[in-house]
Formats: sequence, C-alpha cells, structure tokens
Amino acid sequence: WDNAIGENASMIATVYPNPVSDVLSIEFTSTSNKDVTIEFINTLGQVISSDNFVVTNGLLDVELSMDKYSKGIYQVNLISNSSIITKTVIVE
Repeated sequence: WDNAIGENASMIATVYPNPVSDVLSIEFTSTSNKDVTIEFINTLGQVISSDNFVVTNGLLDVELSMDKYSKGIYQVNLISNSSIITKTVIVE
C-alpha cells in the first residue's frame, strides 16, 4: 500500500490495516513540513469527511476511528499543496 497515484519521492503515505474494522492508521512522510488534508470519498464520489493536519518534522501519524463509516470501499485522498496521494480502503 505504499504506492499510489500522485505519489513521489518527497511524499510517502502508508495506510493500514486494510481492510479495517475499528481504527485506521495513516503515516505520511514529507521532505517538507506541509499541511495535509485527508479526505474520505464514498463510492458515489461524495466527500464524506475532510480534515486538516499539520506535518511536523516531516512526519504525520494519525489514527482515525472508523465508527462513523458504513461498511464499504472508500477512497482516501491525502492532499498537500498540489500533490495528491490516493489510497483505497475497505471498511468491514
């Protein structure tokens, strides 16, 4: 799960476990301290959540509760400046 569309050497994202049932961990590494927006998009293309995070010392480590998400497949976008890393996550 380390490779994604839009990923480059200056930004790396790891999303686990996948599939997920309770808590999703997102590790984001960047060569610069950029703000990151994490979006969850459902299969209809609707943005169902969008949260902003600050990257400090080149690392962001976030744990997100999956309680509010129905079972299904979601696209997770990590957006930083003009770069987007896209992951697919299955919620069980």
